[in-house]
Amino acid sequence: MLSPVEIVALTLSVKSNQTKPPQEISVDTLTLKIAAIKSKTGMDEAIKSKILTSYQAAQDNLNESNRFKKSTNGFSQDVLLVPKQINQLQHEIAQIQLTLTKYPFKTARNSTSEELIQRLESEREKISSLDEQLINLENELQLQQARPQQIRIETETTQDKLASIQKQLVVPADINVTKIEADAHQLYLKSLLESGSSELKMLKVEAASNSARTELLKTELQLANLQKKLLSKTITDLNDQLSLQRQVEIKNIQEVLSQSEQELSGKDPLIQTLSRENIQYTLDLQALTSKIEDYSKQTANLTLQADSIDSDNKNAEKKISLAGLSPALGNILREQRRNLIT
Repeated sequence: MLSPVEIVALTLSVKSNQTKPPQEISVDTLTLKIAAIKSKTGMDEAIKSKILTSYQAAQDNLNESNRFKKSTNGFSQDVLLVPKQINQLQHEIAQIQLTLTKYPFKTARNSTSEELIQRLESEREKISSLDEQLINLENELQLQQARPQQIRIETETTQDKLASIQKQLVVPADINVTKIEADAHQLYLKSLLESGSSELKMLKVEAASNSARTELLKTELQLANLQKKLLSKTITDLNDQLSLQRQVEIKNIQEVLSQSEQELSGKDPLIQTLSRENIQYTLDLQALTSKIEDYSKQTANLTLQADSIDSDNKNAEKKISLAGLSPALGNILREQRRNLIT
């Protein structure tokens, strides 16, 4: 891997291995030429159409060249900035790892049941968002890991294209073609040469910066996995806190009901009967509420597991697609996935 200084030098260097176009051209220059041709009178419409086609194609090539240059600058900046970003992420990773050693966290210790329920819903939404982020990071990492081979192929293709353009530039113009048509075609070829040269330079800098971007993605993926683990632990902690909170509430209600039972002594029999029925309804409601909460807790845990499996499934499908696996192997992997779910 090249050093940051070498990358910057590569970005700023003149295309030493490429022949410069013999005439400077720009998008603005071509815009003026297009306007001049369109306003020109007395020119054969077929010739005018060919010239405009050449100029407009040349404009597209130069715009593409500018995009390549912008990407080159971005790849160069990656080499300078990515190490700092990785250091920041590693600091966050260390903090989360330290926090995980302190489990159980006793999250929201003094919160009410309603507050705990709201916090649980919020944490579950965060996990869902993290699952999407993990899928995107894993897919991007696979793409970056495959880029070196693709860059080599694209570089060879671009070099062949540039060699072909160089040959075409020195081929004498057809004697049956007007000078203005020939000049327009030359500008088109020069724009192709400019675009190809910019693309080749971009590929060189991209190749040199690929390892830095790959390392950043790996670090981001590690951080996201730890964040998900922390959220899962937090949800478990909140569920435990909610269970304890409910037990305290039930105990308080039972004490109140016991006190009410004692106070019934000596009162009218009808009042005693109605009060005892009310106490029994309250106890039944407690038991029902407890069962509902247990069910909700189990449902939440199953939802987390289902979301995790769904995330794994989506990622597996993406890996199969990216790797171009055979249908037979793809079917085997899908069958394994179905067996895991069942």
